[in-house]
Amino acid sequence: MALGSVKLDSLISSTQTFAVDDLATQTDVSSSFTDWSVVNTTATLAANTRYLVDSSTAGFTLTLPATPTAGQFVTLADSEGSFSTNNVTVAQNGSNIVGQAADLVLDVDRAVVRMIYSGDATTGWLVK
Repeated sequence: MALGSVKLDSLISSTQTFAVDDLATQTDVSSSFTDWSVVNTTATLAANTRYLVDSSTAGFTLTLPATPTAGQFVTLADSEGSFSTNNVTVAQNGSNIVGQAADLVLDVDRAVVRMIYSGDATTGWLVK
């Protein structure tokens, strides 16, 4: 699975090596990856954060950020394969989810859900 791209300066085919630009200055690469945070109880989610969600002991509610801006995201991954047994509710916190003023219930084992804020109040969070 490709995780991004690298700007190639040169390629020396005889040694199979290549030089790359300084990745620290490539904001599209360095800022697009974050560490995973573990959550196993009710919490308010932070924008631009990836979560390993553990609902193996009980279901709970995760609340979306209150004032999202266009392009912000939240990624939720069922780390224990227990969403169908112990559902996790994603509370909308005042913003629509796919055009609906309703919470999202995660109930499919091993699901990974990425939510991206559209910037449009009517649409709200998009779900991928």
